[in-house]
Order: sequence, then C-alpha cells, then structure tokens
Amino acid sequence: MMLDVDFEDLRRGVQRYWIAGATVGAVLFIELAAVLGGWKLAPSAGQLRMSPVPSGVSNTQALGRILYTDYVFLFQTAGLILMVAMIGAIVLTLRDRKTSRHQNIRTQTERSVTETLEMMSVSLGAGTTASGGYLRPKEPEPEPVDEHADAGGHGHGHH
Repeated sequence: MMLDVDFEDLRRGVQRYWIAGATVGAVLFIELAAVLGGWKLAPSAGQLRMSPVPSGVSNTQALGRILYTDYVFLFQTAGLILMVAMIGAIVLTLRDRKTSRHQNIRTQTERSVTETLEMMSVSLGAGTTASGGYLRPKEPEPEPVDEHADAGGHGHGHH
C-alpha cells in the first residue's frame, strides 16, 4: 500500500495546511484540558467497591444482563458503528482493476472438447519430449471488446 510514496508531495501538503492543523490541534487540546480539569469522583465511589456481588450469578451472566437490559440501545449502536466502519473499509479497498482476469462462465460452459483437447499419438517411452516440450492447453481466441457495452455504469458483478 505504501510502496510508491512521494515524500515531496507530502511535505508540500504539510506546509500548505499547517495553520489549519495547528488550530484544530489547539482546540482539541483545550477541550481535553477542560474535560480532565473538571473531572471529579463521586463522594460514594470508594464505598462502591465494597458493594455486594449478586449470588448465584457469574460475572459473564451479570455483564450480559446489564448489556441486554440497561444498555441495550448503546450496545446496539456501538455494533452498528463497527459494522458501518467495516463495510466502509471494504468499500474503500475494492477497486475495479482492468489488468486482472475475470471469470467468464459463459465461455467456460460453451467450450467444446475440440477447442481444449488435442489427441496425440505418442510412442511408448517417448513421454513429453517427443513433441519438443510440454503441451499447454489451447488458448481461445480473445473476444472483441465492445467499448459501449458498459457505458451505462451498470455493473455485472465484476470487482
């Protein structure tokens, strides 16, 4: 992914946007300082560590009950955000590569034996060297590419 990085272009981008980046960084630092500066513990927080644990229920069951009863909306929202992030990552990494070969099922099912198989008479003990090397499958004639066939932008399942 990072094999052909143009560092000169990156430096120009940093020099061009350093004021905006410094401003955003300063605002985020001020907000972080305001949050940490206003942090206070509840007066009864020390007593909560001595609170009784429900008997007959494991930690996993207690956590599941809390997640699926008290915090079900937040739990489902977190799952939705993670799913959208995963789909977004997949969509960003997929691109149509014109150089890759795609499977064409129609040409695979319509081929005949004469197009793919060549019967040869090889003498006993000659093996593959009799015909001057290894035999490869016959290459099919390339289909003519119609430039206007996919102009509508409708995909046909190719990635």
